[in-house]
Amino acid sequence: HPMAELLYADKGSLHSVADGQDLLLEQGDLVIYAPEQWHMQYTGSDQAPCIVTIGFWARGIAWEKLSNRRFRMDAEGISLLQQILKAQAQDQEDHIFSLLTLLLLKLQNQEEKKESSAVSGENTTIRRAQQYVQSHVTEKLTVPIVAEGVGVSASYLTALFHKHLAISPGEYI
Repeated sequence: HPMAELLYADKGSLHSVADGQDLLLEQGDLVIYAPEQWHMQYTGSDQAPCIVTIGFWARGIAWEKLSNRRFRMDAEGISLLQQILKAQAQDQEDHIFSLLTLLLLKLQNQEEKKESSAVSGENTTIRRAQQYVQSHVTEKLTVPIVAEGVGVSASYLTALFHKHLAISPGEYI
């Protein structure tokens, strides 16, 4: 199996480039590269950053949710990384695997919560647009008027309606 890689910025800042995206990692940030994903790092300052890189093999990982994203590590995540490094120094492969699995599950859960929150916000915007249309039913409404009424752009409102309702806001109006 191809190896994946985890990069943690312990001190300083570092640019991480993968798939045409340049992420600036600050102290406490982590990025994961999927197996066979091309990536590089560079620093834009005279100060050399301190980084931790962990290469690993894994199956059953939702790479699309984890790779090439910047994660801000909390105390629990940093503790897991520290435990991985201690277990590596003591050559405890099974323990390293368990800790790494916990860390990846934590990050995957964190990403799913973000996605869920984003979808909830999108649904709220759609509901507000529907309520706006219902409360202004006697007026001649257009997509830009409704979008302005709910505080979003017409193109964003159109994209949300297509994504969640499979119709345009104009059709709904």
